Amino acid sequence: MPQLKEFEPGMITGSFDSRKNELKLHANMKRIVYGTTEINDLSMNVNADSTALNYSISSSGISNAQINFSNVLFEGKLTDNK
Repeated sequence: MPQLKEFEPGMITGSFDSRKNELKLHANMKRIVYGTTEINDLSMNVNADSTALNYSISSSGISNAQINFSNVLFEGKLTDNK
């Protein structure tokens, strides 16, 4: 990651149960600066079982010289390889 300028690590927790095929992941990063892009309060939640993968990725702000997004949220569900 050659352009990583700043990274304030956060808490990453998770678990995997191979008998149930269940994955749980939760991560929070306070601040990341990569090149000229700044990401604040990044949060990721993933949970999956044998039928689907559910995800939620949010940030209080993503910005650089060309964009400025506030309160970003991506949520979705992957199932049947789609």
